[in-house]
Amino acid sequence: MAAKRRKPHPIEALLETVTQRTEPRCRHFGTCGGCDLQHLPYEAQPPLKQRLIETALAAEGVEAEVAPTVPASDPWRYRNKIEATFDTRDGELVLGFGPKGRWYERFDLLECPIAPDWMVQAVEIARRWARGEGVPAYDQRRREGFLRYLVLREGRTTDYRIINLVTNAGHWDLYRFKDALEEVDFSGVLRTLHTGLGAAVRFERVEVLSGRPEFSERVAGLNLTLSLDSFFQTNTLMAERMYEYVRELAREGPHASPHPSPPRQRGEGAARVGRVLDLYCGVGSIGLLLAPEAESVTGVEEVEPAVERARANAALNRAANTEFICARAEKFAVEAGRYDLAVLDPPRAGCSKRVLRHLAEAGVPRMIYVSCSPQALARDLAYLGEHYAIGRVQPFDLFPQTRHVEAVVEATRR
Repeated sequence: MAAKRRKPHPIEALLETVTQRTEPRCRHFGTCGGCDLQHLPYEAQPPLKQRLIETALAAEGVEAEVAPTVPASDPWRYRNKIEATFDTRDGELVLGFGPKGRWYERFDLLECPIAPDWMVQAVEIARRWARGEGVPAYDQRRREGFLRYLVLREGRTTDYRIINLVTNAGHWDLYRFKDALEEVDFSGVLRTLHTGLGAAVRFERVEVLSGRPEFSERVAGLNLTLSLDSFFQTNTLMAERMYEYVRELAREGPHASPHPSPPRQRGEGAARVGRVLDLYCGVGSIGLLLAPEAESVTGVEEVEPAVERARANAALNRAANTEFICARAEKFAVEAGRYDLAVLDPPRAGCSKRVLRHLAEAGVPRMIYVSCSPQALARDLAYLGEHYAIGRVQPFDLFPQTRHVEAVVEATRR
């Protein structure tokens, strides 16, 4: 039987129409599965992403205006998190990322111009320590070995830096690893135990070697505490721009501007937004941002640790008009008719048809959809378009040098 051909990504066809070219900064360009637009000057990337969204919407028959992409404030060194994988190649331990299309391989990461310098330095030190100590990498196929991942996170507004070594079960002197990191200006060093067969990191047990396992960010006036397993946008500064636009869209509707305006202070005037349902709320960022504008905010998230973090963030920001509930979005969307506005910020795969159907049947008057996948966004808007008027789509470039793009759009009940 002939192998099934991979369906080409729409941006591959769009790239053929771009004539500008520049020299990539990174030696791993073309090998690494991450940055795939480094050969384009940055000024050409936001328009390309606007056209990518337009292409995805047209393919689903969605008629909507796509505004120019809000460009990144800095297209380099923007990531607040990287995750490098330990592996063995030709008998030697390697630590880095995967080549394009070959998830089962890894190459040694020697530089990364979209990550802070200290993260690349920590990768080099961890690799040198592991090789020097003879600590074996975990083999995903054989299910044996010790070192699995090196996860590096940074609070960009607080400068708190966490170095997290993810390992299989076993006994090694990991304080020697901590001591080897003395060249790096770190705030916390942790060891996370992950013995499961799955590749995704599971935080079975966290051992603090130095510092503390939590860090904080200040985003759009919010104080947020985050743990190792908390999801947060990897571009803090552009996430702030996007969240501010969501707040503006909730307040002003179609007249919203993608350029930040001052937030309304808690208790200042009447609530403009009414009752808000925040589905896929994560650690509560968007719901808490809307709380001063709202009569009440109900956040729904199926990951219990994220819900606990959202509740802690609500207390930290004194948002008494919020509640955060651990439940599946499919179950809670049935009750959306009790709310004036639903905010959707789903994973890359988008919303399930059940969620969208429940929201439409419940008759929620307005929705704000935040998407990180043009294809999933177009598919979901095609369904919602049967019941809702689709407003202007506003892209934000949270991922310079890559094909990824975030977008925000309002849908109003017909």
